[in-house]
Amino acid sequence: MSDLIQAFPVAGERGRGCERDARRELRCTDALEGLKREGSRTRLRQLKFRLQRGLHQRALQEAPLAPTVRHSAASISRPTVPACFKLKGLHGHTIMALTAGSRLGQYEIVSPLGAGGMGEVYLARDVRLHRHVAIKVLRAETVSDDAARRRFEQEARAVAALAHPNILAIHYFDTHHGTSYAVTELLEGETLRDRIVRSRLPWGKAVHTAASIADGLAAAHEKGIVHRDLKPSTVFLTSAGHVKILDFGLAHVAPRPDESADSSTALQTVPGTVMGTVGYMSPEQLGGEPVDATTDLFALGCILHEMIDGKNPFGRANTTATIAAVLRDPPA
Repeated sequence: MSDLIQAFPVAGERGRGCERDARRELRCTDALEGLKREGSRTRLRQLKFRLQRGLHQRALQEAPLAPTVRHSAASISRPTVPACFKLKGLHGHTIMALTAGSRLGQYEIVSPLGAGGMGEVYLARDVRLHRHVAIKVLRAETVSDDAARRRFEQEARAVAALAHPNILAIHYFDTHHGTSYAVTELLEGETLRDRIVRSRLPWGKAVHTAASIADGLAAAHEKGIVHRDLKPSTVFLTSAGHVKILDFGLAHVAPRPDESADSSTALQTVPGTVMGTVGYMSPEQLGGEPVDATTDLFALGCILHEMIDGKNPFGRANTTATIAAVLRDPPA
């Protein structure tokens, strides 16, 4: 009995020891779970950092302008929405680097279509009207150029004033988070440049195309608008057989009679400035002289010659020789 009585304290002590071990194990388990949770948060932070760094590098590759890139909150908190970036450029101008799924108002970007000297064009979907459109925005490297932004807005106004079947139609113009954009009809087909590269046009087709271009130019000239950069790459041949004049970004817009001198200065070109594409620029353009409707007619004549003959009538081995040919030589 005495052995049994003496065993109770030992058993009790052992029980208390087991309880302490259980509590210690529980605390260790809680600590371990805490470390796991903290480790998970750390890994998530590391993953988020790597994600942000990868998106940062991609944004710089697609729009190599800004030394500083920050993501919109939507790109992190709602990962199902494709990334949309804000970039700070020169002089504090902020623009968006567009990717598939980015939104500009009611328009959702689908994919890039092409790029020119000043702008980039994207295929987009109008989420309200359920139709596809083309959206043009300024290139990242030109968004900080005040003159480029004014000319972009000028182009939108000029095209909007020209409701003609041979001129690209514009549906809308706006600015979204610092990004100015123009919404135009979506064309299917190819540029006249692509068509000429494949082969020369038959005489009848060339004449029909030239006549359509002339009709569009006549409508522009009636509004006091001179294109100034007419060339095969700014003429589009649609799959339906229509001809469209594109890209009025370098257009000269004459001030309206009811427009004050101050309000028209943003739309005028400084005297002596040479603008256009060598090989299609008229002699007065090359000399920096004032332009009028005959400037576009000179370019149209070059285009007609190229459609039939397959080469530019003044094209030479280099730019200097081409300019000299326009100023001195008869068409070749």
